[in-house]
Amino acid sequence: MQQSIQRALSTGVRLAPRGGAGSGAKIAGRSRFYKEVAVAAAEDGQGFCVTLDGKKVRTPARSLLQLPTKSLASAVALEWDAQKETIQPSTMPMMSLAATSLDFWELGLIIDELMKYLQTDTICFPVEKTHQEKLATRQEKKWGALRKWFEEEFDGELDVNHGTITALQHNPTAVANVRAYLEQMDNFELMAFRCIVRELKSMTVALALTKRHITAKEAIELGRLEEEFQIERWGLVEGGHDLDRVNCSVNVHSASFFLWLLKARS
Repeated sequence: MQQSIQRALSTGVRLAPRGGAGSGAKIAGRSRFYKEVAVAAAEDGQGFCVTLDGKKVRTPARSLLQLPTKSLASAVALEWDAQKETIQPSTMPMMSLAATSLDFWELGLIIDELMKYLQTDTICFPVEKTHQEKLATRQEKKWGALRKWFEEEFDGELDVNHGTITALQHNPTAVANVRAYLEQMDNFELMAFRCIVRELKSMTVALALTKRHITAKEAIELGRLEEEFQIERWGLVEGGHDLDRVNCSVNVHSASFFLWLLKARS
């Protein structure tokens, strides 16, 4: 079982949530079946629930959608209220993050997965100036500054790959400090953070955004720096690059907003 979970993590396959992958009805394309959306205090006094015509919303794994702050529950409620004739989960990123946070388990395995991104971090693999001087200059200006921030924040340097096949050798103290930072996150924070890391392929960019050193817009620019450079050079492919931009923007901004709404906890 443990090996199966680790294989799923390493390949990016979504883990089956508690209750089994088939728990909960699929609602994509289903007609809107409710009239009123509201937010109600949880019966145990620990958070807030979203209600549809008075009935509490549950996750796909049938967990009660109980959220730690009223502002976060309100954001999820707004997504439900914005649905028209049919329900489109793709337009509900906050609901998706909330459900994922409640349905996934084994946060230690999620942290193990995330730590691997530090070894393949986008900003640690700049191009050589001899190959693409303009891109290399841009990367050094943007990524170099972020690596410097990381060094000061986590007490150690990031290794940089200059076209060799050797593995990155980051400062051990910095690596340990990053893991300690992740381990103090709860399930909601960790899943939102994971969304940012996986979207931008950079632990460092995600850390800078989570600590509010940069904005979501700046994080996207840093994570997509090389892609946008190539678009400038070769042109945009409609139906490809434009969709990638939109998806990246929605996912990163939603996760960043999700984290911000969690800060309302007293």
